[in-house]
Amino acid sequence: MTITKRQLDKLRSDNWYCSKLTNAQAEELLRIFGEEPAPEPPYVWPEEAFWHTVKKLVGG
Repeated sequence: MTITKRQLDKLRSDNWYCSKLTNAQAEELLRIFGEEPAPEPPYVWPEEAFWHTVKKLVGG
């Protein structure tokens, strides 16, 4: 799974967990899971890894 800033912004407005993210945490997620400039290895993450990371960041 990769994510764009637009997708993350939509999730921050629609999803309870993502709405709790600070701007710094959102930037960190984009750094790890984002498409630009290039995602970190393994390049395509399973969706579960994204949600695990979000929950870990917001303490859920």
